[in-house]
Amino acid sequence: MPITEADDPLCPGDAAALLAPKPVVLVVAVALVDADSRVLLTQRPPGKALAGMWEFPGGKLEPEEQALDGLKRELREELGIEVLDATPLIAYEHGYSDRRVLLDAAAREGHRGQRGGLPPR
Repeated sequence: MPITEADDPLCPGDAAALLAPKPVVLVVAVALVDADSRVLLTQRPPGKALAGMWEFPGGKLEPEEQALDGLKRELREELGIEVLDATPLIAYEHGYSDRRVLLDAAAREGHRGQRGGLPPR
């Protein structure tokens, strides 16, 4: 018999559902720091999950894409910024109710391109 909230208030719903495998999303992000020690953040657009929240720039990796390649692609597509390399900073895993996110974060001092970004897509 599944454990439910009625059985255990710390267990929201069916324990088997909580333990079931969830899709894994591979994500990259970067802390871009300029010469004045300012850090570039982006705001999540309307209509997306967590809209309006601030985050480090980056995004989902394509299948078979390496972290640095995905980071370069995301920053070029979303912000018009060219990153030549980045220093690994931290790897972090977070579980949501419907998926697991594996975040590979990096740091970079300096980049090429304008900070203004491109129109939202």
